[in-house]
Formats: sequence, C-alpha cells, structure tokens
Amino acid sequence: MKQATLLETGERSNPAMDNGSKEKKKRLSSKQIELLERSFQEEIKLDPERKMKLSRELCLQPRQIAVWFQNRRTRWKTKQLEHLYDVLKHQYDVISNEKQKLQEEVPSHFISHTHSKCLVACFHTYPCVSPSTTKPYIIHIFSFQG
Repeated sequence: MKQATLLETGERSNPAMDNGSKEKKKRLSSKQIELLERSFQEEIKLDPERKMKLSRELCLQPRQIAVWFQNRRTRWKTKQLEHLYDVLKHQYDVISNEKQKLQEEVPSHFISHTHSKCLVACFHTYPCVSPSTTKPYIIHIFSFQG
C-alpha cells in the first residue's frame, strides 16, 4: 500500500534517508527547460565550466544539469536512429517496388521473344599463337543458328 501511495502522489523515498521521510520529485520549470534546450542546441556535450554556469543561472545542482544533458542526448540519439530507420525503410520500399516491377516485366519480355524467330549466337574462344611473334592471342568465332 505504501508503494502505491508513493507512485500516486508522485513522491519518492530517498534511500539515503532512513527515517522514512518523503521527498517530492522536483520538476523543472518551462523556463529552465527552455534554457537547457537552447544550450543543448548549441552543443550536445557539457563541459564542466558550462555545467557550473547553467547550474548558477537555473538554481539547480550541477548533477541535475549533467543528468538532464545525459537524458537529452539519449532522446536525441533515439530520434536520430528513428529518422535513419525511416529513411532506410523508404529506400528499401522503393528498391523493392522496382525489383517487383522488373520481375513482372522479365517473363513477359522473355515469352514474347521466344515465339519469334531469333538468331542465337554461339560464342567460341580458341587460344592461338601468332606464327610471327610467338605471343598468344585469342580467336573468337561466332556461329549463328536460326
């Protein structure tokens, strides 16, 4: 019952405090989030100097700033992967459709030509040696069947 109460009220217990007191989870204000987002857009990595500056400006602990940036980078990477997946899936669909169209065209093209009289070229290759230079060369002989 105690756990359900904690979840319903949005409170959480602090493991460091053994006396059973509850601590409300602090949410960032929209102004704090806006400033953090602007800072993230400038640079997704957080150097110590910038972390301390943001900490002073936003009245937050440096660790809170670091965790926010870490979580934001994770969300950003997930979005990047989702976008890349969408692009690759679209490319796959286009290629798959092209392949399907080509597969449908090949049998009809092949059948229409097998009924007409076509000449079939047989290709024969013979290695030879030139009588004047003793260097090898290749003779190609074509024969046609109809």
